[in-house]
Amino acid sequence: MGYTLRQVEAESKFCQSLTVEALERAVPLDTIKSVLQQQGVQAQRERKLNMVVTVWVIIAINLYAHLSIGHVMRKLARGLRFIWPDPNYRLPKASALTYRRYQLGARPLAALFRRLCRPMATPQTPGAFRFGLRLMAIDGTVEDLPDTPENVAVFGRHQSDRGQAAFPQLQSVYARFAHF
Repeated sequence: MGYTLRQVEAESKFCQSLTVEALERAVPLDTIKSVLQQQGVQAQRERKLNMVVTVWVIIAINLYAHLSIGHVMRKLARGLRFIWPDPNYRLPKASALTYRRYQLGARPLAALFRRLCRPMATPQTPGAFRFGLRLMAIDGTVEDLPDTPENVAVFGRHQSDRGQAAFPQLQSVYARFAHF
């Protein structure tokens, strides 16, 4: 089976042609459009960015948390740039992405989350339920404690290759359960 490249019309806008097929499996384009319409979010003018692309970028910056917003946009647009009729097309700058994020706001993203996010585990999934409740999150943390003899006796001091820590620390794991 060979690969085919889609044809892009010279008159079409970059932001309308940009698709993120890997993300679209989890977050369908029609759902994004429906949520944006339901929330009454639309741009006054559609230049290089529309609200749908802004949502894609916001989702992607959480997948590429170590990259800047401009770099994330370049990653999302990489495939389309290979087939775009104008090889010198300039992507929106980080400031434009930030401005569109401000225009979009948090409400549409919260609505999108509420519409799409559902628990995937069943009661038969190992480790997904405890005490009749669904395990929702596990998080580990280290808490700094006051440097008292009682805390040192109970919790001790962390030992590293540079010696003992200056104060005792509590290492803990938190689990959150919810009834569904």
